[in-house]
Amino acid sequence: MSSLAQFFTSWASTIQSSYGVNPWIFIVIYLATLPFTWWLFFLIVFSLKDKKYSKAGYFIVLELILLALPYLYLLIYMQNIHWLIRVAVVILIFWSFVSLRKRLLRKQNDWDDIAKDYDSISNISKAHKEKIGYVSELATKNSPKTILDLGCGSGVIEKKLDEMGYRGEVTSLDSSEEMLKIAKKHSYKNFKPNFIYQDLNAQLPFREEKFDSIIMVNVLFCLRDQKSFLESVNKLLTTDGSFVLVNPKPIPTTANFFSEHFKGLNLVGKIREIGRVIINIPGLIHLLVFQNKLDSQEKNKDSYDYKDKDELATLLKGAGLLVEKVEEIQANQNWLFYCKKA
Repeated sequence: MSSLAQFFTSWASTIQSSYGVNPWIFIVIYLATLPFTWWLFFLIVFSLKDKKYSKAGYFIVLELILLALPYLYLLIYMQNIHWLIRVAVVILIFWSFVSLRKRLLRKQNDWDDIAKDYDSISNISKAHKEKIGYVSELATKNSPKTILDLGCGSGVIEKKLDEMGYRGEVTSLDSSEEMLKIAKKHSYKNFKPNFIYQDLNAQLPFREEKFDSIIMVNVLFCLRDQKSFLESVNKLLTTDGSFVLVNPKPIPTTANFFSEHFKGLNLVGKIREIGRVIINIPGLIHLLVFQNKLDSQEKNKDSYDYKDKDELATLLKGAGLLVEKVEEIQANQNWLFYCKKA
């Protein structure tokens, strides 16, 4: 008999004599869970490395359940155990799996997952930077004392406003905790934005406040009741206030981003930008995958609802807003509407 066979025979004998159960069932369960426990171990390590603590927590719970499975078999079937204890163990196992399943299937905020990559790409993409610059210029065109940014993301507009020397009050809302964490880490010299976590599908947290300028970049398509939201925006504007709305075109193409990014560069500039793109390839792929997800959901009208130019104009007019300017921006991927109160 080989040493490996002797080891398993001895192990089985020990289990049999100690617990009075079928030892081979225990050994099969133990060996079957072994590769999955190692796989989960690496998932936990990588999740912690990427600071995705929520995912790491789920994987740790799964890991503990898998490690406990062979011993739960012993606890349930070993001799001289009262039947009430066995029933309690079965109920506990069932409750654990149901609870874990609910947490794993709970809809996560899509924007939390891409926050870091979104911020990185926004800072190197020429199309994104030009969009943020132009939106910031329009928002400050009439020297507003107060600005409201609905869906501020990682604070790219706030950073641009600060760079421009804006010194008014800025209130910035977003429904992604990870985006807000990044936004709060930026240093601001001329003003301190008031960042607020807020689900924009819920009622906005304002009663008497009014704003001279309101910005909303690539958020409207995520909202369930777009008409009611725009009506709320109109109510929040001061008499001479302005509203800058940017919204993606239905099913845009990402190819334009690349042609726009390299447009007007000489050979040295193109080589430099290619290097920057290569360095950021993982984040870029992540965003492209996310964009594809948005597109597929829009096709099925699942979670997102893009509008074309005419539909947006009708919504804005119906909400009591006067459209003064309509433009294509961000490599012709987005519509921009500059509005005032009607």
